[in-house]
Amino acid sequence: MSSTDKIDWKRVALEVRGKTMRLYWHIQKSDGLTMEEIKSKRGFTSRADIDQCLSKLRRIGLVQVEEGQYFVPFKIRQEAEFLLKWFMVWGNFVFPRSLIGAVGFTIMFIGLWLASDRTLGFLALGAIFAATFWIMTALIWLREPSRRARRPKIEATE
Repeated sequence: MSSTDKIDWKRVALEVRGKTMRLYWHIQKSDGLTMEEIKSKRGFTSRADIDQCLSKLRRIGLVQVEEGQYFVPFKIRQEAEFLLKWFMVWGNFVFPRSLIGAVGFTIMFIGLWLASDRTLGFLALGAIFAATFWIMTALIWLREPSRRARRPKIEATE
């Protein structure tokens, strides 16, 4: 089983915010940071803040420590980049950022269509744009890491 199978991506999106998010991005962009490097170069003044953020990142599974250096494994880095870039959190809901555009454009299109003289060209153009937003949203949602089928790896034995 890969290390990303152990991560609850919804929990990542809900918990990794503020200082913890900033620390995650600093660790992700480096090859590994020690506690002293984090404190001196990354703008954290309190060691307690650093410890709290690191323990949260380690508990969630985004960061690992090896020989005193904190780092983000490559596979986790790819999955987390996708999730944190294309998804957003509102309350307890995690959804694609493009959903806002899809809903907004659909409402705007329906409102303008009802207010106008309902020409066929306007209807076709608006429907194409609304469908584009909804298709993009569906494709992003289907690529969400927690929705992927988690099949156990079968290792060949000799």
